[in-house]
Parts: sequence; structure tokens; C-alpha cells
Amino acid sequence: MCGLCGTPAPPGDWIEAGIPDTPADRMQARLGCAAVLARVGRATGVTVREGLAFGMWTVSAPTGATAIAGDLAEVWPTVTRLAGRPADPLDAGLLHRLEAGG
Repeated sequence: MCGLCGTPAPPGDWIEAGIPDTPADRMQARLGCAAVLARVGRATGVTVREGLAFGMWTVSAPTGATAIAGDLAEVWPTVTRLAGRPADPLDAGLLHRLEAGG
């Protein structure tokens, strides 16, 4: 449940499969996901941050345009739209840059 507004947390997303169902473990996994999304966002020229509500992500372009992605599946089309170019998290070049520390 959201500590600010009292909105119940949505049911777990598919990315949470295998994560122990404790608040600390779920938060640690979410922070890890946020770190990866931030790196992928930088590589595509946008900023990806945790949204204000459970499961949501905020995507911002350098122009100031901002959009909310309701879940992880919506992040990629949102990044593509705001970056103005395709965003493929499995692109070999992107993965190579991320592995190299980019």
C-alpha cells in the first residue's frame, strides 16, 4: 500500500517471479530494475525513473516531454516515442555498451 495516498499495491508483475514475497525483497528487486532502466534510458537519450505509484515508471526526454509508463511492458514503447528512435532492450549494441559500463 502506498504510504502517501493509501492506494493498494497492484498484484505482482511477471518480473517479480521468483522474488521472495517480502517488502524488503520486492523493494530491492525494484531498485535493481530501476538502476538497469536508468542505464538503458541514458543509452537511448531519455531518463527513466520510478513513478510515484507502484509499478509505474516516469520517462522524460531532454526536451522536457514526460510520460508515465504503467508497467515495465509500457516502458519500451514510451522510450521509443520520447527518444524518437526505436528502443530495444535486447539490442546487441546496447547490451555491449551496458556491459562495458556505458
